[in-house]
Amino acid sequence: FFAAAACAWILVRRDRTAFRGRLLPAAIVVGLMTIVFFAFNYVQYGNFLGNHVIANQAGLVGQLGTKLRNAFTLVFSGRYKPGFFLYTPLFFCTLLYCARPSIFGRLDESRRILFLSVLMFLPAAALAAPNDGEADWGARYLMPASMPFALVLDGLLESTGFWERKWSSPPRLAFYGLSGFSFAVSLMGFSILKKAG
Repeated sequence: FFAAAACAWILVRRDRTAFRGRLLPAAIVVGLMTIVFFAFNYVQYGNFLGNHVIANQAGLVGQLGTKLRNAFTLVFSGRYKPGFFLYTPLFFCTLLYCARPSIFGRLDESRRILFLSVLMFLPAAALAAPNDGEADWGARYLMPASMPFALVLDGLLESTGFWERKWSSPPRLAFYGLSGFSFAVSLMGFSILKKAG
């Protein structure tokens, strides 16, 4: 996710001095941590990416059709499991709303960076995932996108005066309905996992 955020920062800011002053130190720290992580995996497992990659190597080199099906399952839905956007339909609405150029242009700089980061992260992570989550319920590989999406949504709600509207207004009812749906899907997932385990 950090790589996607860095790319989004560069696309939005186009300011090399700001990159060197703010993002470069963070990039160096993350880079050093990544090198330590790779070294540990190599010493411990004989593969710099770790034991999960070894276990799923056949899936990583699998056919394109399987990778695309797994990615679709993670992002939307498949095999009786909700994907990221079925699990959180409010974020899907946020994606569709913010993807409009007129709305994207009105977002503040930090939220544009977050939004572009999520747009780059979701397909990259879905395609790089070794499987579709297997027995786990929900899009576990894509959950790091939840917080940036929530921050973008928060900025939208704040800038549109959403909280000043009546409780019974259609946008607020839709917001509460979609949030309630996500909560219900989570409870259903917990009950399915409990019965399976």
